[in-house]
Amino acid sequence: GISPRLILINIGTNNLGFRGDSPTACAANVAALVALVKEKQPHAKVLLIGIYPRREPHLKDKILQTNQLLRIEAERLQVAYADVGQVLLGADGLAHPDYFRDTVHPNAAGYERLAEALRPLLDK
Repeated sequence: GISPRLILINIGTNNLGFRGDSPTACAANVAALVALVKEKQPHAKVLLIGIYPRREPHLKDKILQTNQLLRIEAERLQVAYADVGQVLLGADGLAHPDYFRDTVHPNAAGYERLAEALRPLLDK
């Protein structure tokens, strides 16, 4: 009974971290969700957000690979894609500790940086 104009999908980090999924499995699961959202809300625009960086070094490459696959899936599914998590990176290529309250969740400063990166996309 709802009719959103925009649906922002930001999901997948737990698949890589907690569940230990491969980038291919994670991207396939996210793509299945995006397809379902499009089916249920055909008039809404969908913006798929890449997985944010994390502090765990062993996940760095998995996140990069997954985001590459998500970009491809977004194009295939004809939805917008944005890898705005790059604004949260530190010099080491991991999540900058100033922008996270733990290894996964942005803090207020991190969300402010994300909002700045998303604002131009949302204004479209």
